[in-house]
Amino acid sequence: MKTSVLLLGLVAAFWAAGSALADMQYYLVSGYTSNNIVRYDATTGAVIDEFVPSGSGGLTRPEGLAIGPDGNLYVASSNTHTIKRYDGQTGAYLGNFASGNGLDYPRGITFGPDGNLYVASSNDTIKRFNGTTGEFIDDFVPYGTTNLSDPQDLVFHDDNKLYISNSWSASITRENAQTGAYIDTLYQGVLYDFIPQGMAFGADGNLYVADSGANAVLRFDVVTGTLIGAFGPPGAGGLNQPEDVLFGIDGNLLVTSYYGSSVLRYDGATGEPLGTFAIGGGLECPTYMLYVPEPGAFVLFVVVGLISPKFRDLIEGK
Repeated sequence: MKTSVLLLGLVAAFWAAGSALADMQYYLVSGYTSNNIVRYDATTGAVIDEFVPSGSGGLTRPEGLAIGPDGNLYVASSNTHTIKRYDGQTGAYLGNFASGNGLDYPRGITFGPDGNLYVASSNDTIKRFNGTTGEFIDDFVPYGTTNLSDPQDLVFHDDNKLYISNSWSASITRENAQTGAYIDTLYQGVLYDFIPQGMAFGADGNLYVADSGANAVLRFDVVTGTLIGAFGPPGAGGLNQPEDVLFGIDGNLLVTSYYGSSVLRYDGATGEPLGTFAIGGGLECPTYMLYVPEPGAFVLFVVVGLISPKFRDLIEGK
């Protein structure tokens, strides 16, 4: 009984600390020409700070962003052909994490289900690096794979597939999430008309893709493999070369407008423009976005994960 009371007290304490930090939910946005990462309040869109100062650690033309298993921030520094690591709490530069092995102008990055880092490399490969050490593992999706051409973004989905947007083949391809083997092409567009960039899955299960060619966000049914259509009219709300899409904590869709140097917001159900969500803070020509959840939620998960399965079931109401 004493042990249970103690553990409940610990969990309550950590939960309270997490609740107190709830207002620290934020978005990180990479500025391609400003060479920085700007942080915005996740609720209001107000500028918090320049989380990674311009040029920190040699950061040049940043694109993809990811939070690693260690809680630190990983950034694709495209013009230095490296993945740089920054302190997840302070933004301080921690050094290059991954480089070499043919890594060329990295675009989108993500940590996969296996905890390793996957990188869209512009030389038509998806490279895999050890998620702890940064050591090169392999070309998870190798050169010569069908339609893999200047990959921009990559998203693992719960259908056991890896979705890849390819700008020079004007396509969205799907690979086996465990082996990297080509499965099929979800959509084949027309070169220069369809230039797919960042991607995100919505609560409706559909895939949303920033299309800088049509100046729009396209929506796809991944079950039937069909294009549903543009999510709102092209250029709506002043959208000027969309680079990335992300569903916000309010369920609405955020889109980076590259030439508008801003993040625009659209109704998550209808695609209706809701105005500019985030702007300023030194951000110029935004590319990728990242939502950083409440720190307390992670702490609680760790604490619950360390206790006995029986007590964990009690907390989870089983």
